[in-house]
Amino acid sequence: MELTTTTRKVLGAGALAFTALALSGCGADFELAFGEDGEGTVETRVFDVEDFSSVDLDSFVNADIMVDPSQPPSVSFETNPNLFDNLTVDVKNDTLRISMNSVSNADEARAIIVVPSLESIDADGAVSVDVVGVQESLIVDADGAVDINIEGKAGEEISRLEISADGATSISAGDVTATVVDVDIDGASSVDITATDSVTGSIDGAADLDVAGGAEVDVDVSGAASVNDDWFFGSD
Repeated sequence: MELTTTTRKVLGAGALAFTALALSGCGADFELAFGEDGEGTVETRVFDVEDFSSVDLDSFVNADIMVDPSQPPSVSFETNPNLFDNLTVDVKNDTLRISMNSVSNADEARAIIVVPSLESIDADGAVSVDVVGVQESLIVDADGAVDINIEGKAGEEISRLEISADGATSISAGDVTATVVDVDIDGASSVDITATDSVTGSIDGAADLDVAGGAEVDVDVSGAASVNDDWFFGSD
């Protein structure tokens, strides 16, 4: 059945869950996994969506986001055909929201997103995101096992980048140059940035922040966190 609706309702209830129970000392290991396995050849389906400028990704979703002012917004998704019933794609309050629920394994679970202007990204859970073409100020909020790579438009500098990272998040934003960067980093997160004027905020836990671009760095550091403001991208 072809999917071209603005909102894809989740037909299966429940949440993505991997639950492992290990019993030591009794000679037995038990693993409990709840969720549906992907079956069949991976398909790409297109979703009709309203205009949006923010993206919210959750639960077992990867995404390629291209920012292109000359293109209208578009969303397609690649996964096993039986898992589309577990997928939610909708737009609310100018935010594109994508999530997969009750899935334990998939050959692919990737959104391909084109947006004329991107204001913010919110990622939660086991999510991987590649963003290219950032040309304006951007807010990034990530929590969990999130991996985000951000690239700007060649030769251009954005005015402001705000990053909030927690859990085991990795954010690589060294390829987008920002005038001002504000960070709030915690957990075992790792963030790299390029800033030309100032970097402010806080870092805690076992997190680390690498800064290039020559900006003045005024970041509160606590716990076992570290800030390296002499870091050079691409160096050995």
